[in-house]
Order: sequence, then structure tokens, then C-alpha cells
Amino acid sequence: SVNAFAQTQDGSLWVGTDDGLNRLRPGEENFEWINESTYPSIPNPDVMSLLAVDNQLWVGTFSGGLTILNIDSGDVVTYKHNPKDVHSIGANGITSMIQTSDGTVLVGTFGGGLSVYQPESQNFISLKNIRGNKSSLSNNKVIALYQDSLGMIWVGTEKGLNRFELSDYSFETFHSDINNPDSISSDTAWAFYEDGKGQLWIGTRGSGLERWDAADRASSRNYFHHFSEIISLPSSNIYGIRSDESGNLWLSHNRGITKFKPDTSETNHFGVKDGLQDSEFNMGAAFKGVSGTIYFGGNRGFNMIPAQGTQSQTI
Repeated sequence: SVNAFAQTQDGSLWVGTDDGLNRLRPGEENFEWINESTYPSIPNPDVMSLLAVDNQLWVGTFSGGLTILNIDSGDVVTYKHNPKDVHSIGANGITSMIQTSDGTVLVGTFGGGLSVYQPESQNFISLKNIRGNKSSLSNNKVIALYQDSLGMIWVGTEKGLNRFELSDYSFETFHSDINNPDSISSDTAWAFYEDGKGQLWIGTRGSGLERWDAADRASSRNYFHHFSEIISLPSSNIYGIRSDESGNLWLSHNRGITKFKPDTSETNHFGVKDGLQDSEFNMGAAFKGVSGTIYFGGNRGFNMIPAQGTQSQTI
């Protein structure tokens, strides 16, 4: 089961699975395995999220906290939640990580909110939901993180989409509103991707694909374009979004992969008979490498879609 991808500055492709970390060096055909029994090692094998930062690979696990691996020396540092230490990471389940444009590393946790890494003290500031405080995080179960071209940081949770202001650690929340048909259709945002036109595409739980234009994001206008009503999608749960060199969006979900052309609203659906590893893919297991290859991870390996988007390969 493949849950995450990353590419470090040496060109290595890293693949996080339920049974450890895998490294494919440039020009090689075989993966190197890294788990609790290898050197270098990671203390917990159930990898859920990955982030490449310079010569480091940040490895988030399902229940074993966060490990930072120096890919040159093999040294590792692990951070785990300590309920007696307010500066420890928010929880041991690490769902998502990003490095913002100013170099700050944000860590999404499942149940512990959003953790902001403090490099000077090598600890964290954890931001959680505060009941009655509308400027706090809407829900402590963080699913996805993204920073758009406007510099805005988006935090998808199980109950609300949040815009995070790093300068004062405040949040603005956007909810589905039955009285506003233009509001976001689902309170659970699972995937983000911004295209070359500044349009932010959002994969949701139960409501398919949404689009939020740059002008509306800039003005905090709760106005979304709902594509589940105008295009044919085999699933309303969108787990991953990436685009190819022609501007087509590729969407992973629990019924295969869909190729979507935004300009014409044309869709093409692909399943196991087309070479997919399985019909089920994993939440957040979507990545685009420096060569333009798109990767989607699922329960039985992962698929690669070359830059031209014409043929899929299963690993």
C-alpha cells in the first residue's frame, strides 16, 4: 500500500508504504528498502506522508510520529507527541507536510491540529481548535496542506477548509452552507492543486471536484465552482489531483483514475483493465516529479503517468 511520494535534491524518488520507506536512485531499477531493521533506519514502518527539504527527508508515520532523515549521513531525529510537553508535535499520526515559501515547515496531524516547526529550538508550536474561537483551527483532524501562488496557506480538515495566516497563527474557516449554493460543497477537503491560471482545484469527500478562482480566494469569497454537477465522475471522493504538460487534470479516487480537460469538460476514465494497480487509490498519494511524471499510489503499488500523459505504468 503506497501512501506518499517525494523527490530529494539528489534526484532520488522516495515512496512511503505501510511497510517502510523505499528509495529509487537516479538511473537505478531496484529500490533500496529502509525500515526499522536497516541502516539507515526509521523507527516506525507505516509511512503516511513525505517532505523533501534540502538534504533531508521528513517522514510522517501513521502512529510513530515524525522522523527527519539526513540522506547524506543516514542520521535520524524523531519527534513524538508528549502530552506533558506543550512544545512536542501535536499528535503521532502525521497526515501531511509542506514547506512554505518563507521556509517554514508545517505538519498536519490527525487529532493534534497543525504543528509549526521551530528550527531554533527544534520543537513545535501546535495550533488546535478552541471551542468558541472562530479564529482557531476548525477541526484537529488535519488531512491536507497546500500553499497557493497568492501565498495563502490552506488547511483541509475533517470539518472545514481553513486559510492559515502564518504571521499571527490565525485561521479563517470556510464551511458548506445549505443557504449558499455557491459555497464549498463538502466540509472535508482531501486534495489541492493549483493550475497555471491560478485556479485552485479541491478534491472533496462526497462532493467530487471543486474549483476556487484566485480573485475569490483573495477576497475570501465563499464562491466555488462545482464540477460534480456538470462532468461525469465515477466517484465523489477525490483523493489526488495533478496536471500534465497539456493542462489536463488527473484525478485519483476509489474507482480508478480520471483524466479531465478543464477547457472542454471532457473526461476519460481508467480502471484495472487499463493497467491500474487497483481501482482503489490512497488519500494524498499523488505527486509530480521534476520530469513531469505523475505518480498515484494505491493498495497494490503505484502508477506512473509520463509527462505526455499517454500511457500508464504500474510499479
